[in-house]
Amino acid sequence: MNKITYIVLLILIPLCAFSASNQSSFEIYLVKNDNADLQQVEIYSKPILTAADIMKYDWNKHEIVLTNKGLRKLPKENDTTVLGKSFVVIANGIRCYKGAFWTSIWSVSHPNPIINIGPRLEGRSKNIISIERAYPSENFAIGPDPRNNNLIYKALFELNKIHE
Repeated sequence: MNKITYIVLLILIPLCAFSASNQSSFEIYLVKNDNADLQQVEIYSKPILTAADIMKYDWNKHEIVLTNKGLRKLPKENDTTVLGKSFVVIANGIRCYKGAFWTSIWSVSHPNPIINIGPRLEGRSKNIISIERAYPSENFAIGPDPRNNNLIYKALFELNKIHE
């Protein structure tokens, strides 16, 4: 390898790594072992959903239009327990909040955001999921709404997924 090629590679490789690490990301991970502290929650190594699975995100309603592939990745109703199936939302590598995949067959309330994977609402597209504030209503929520996190908005906006 000649000296010029070597010098060019020494310059380009770090630049490529830098630009790849600065790309926006949005991911939802399933939880292995839950913990009250968001930073201590053990998550699986691969996300269940990524920005590639999202066609658009309606920020005002917190509704996500998924691709068909993304829809197939969701847990099934019989995969959940009375406590749901916990997840963590991560934007640009930062843990933003915990929630749970939920089904309305359980009558237990949940104070964190939920994604209802039960039967779809009448008239709603099967590819739309909603991140609800709490279950069965936002009256059961505790503290500020974590869905309105600026880090999440920024990541989704930069990924051209936000539609209001």
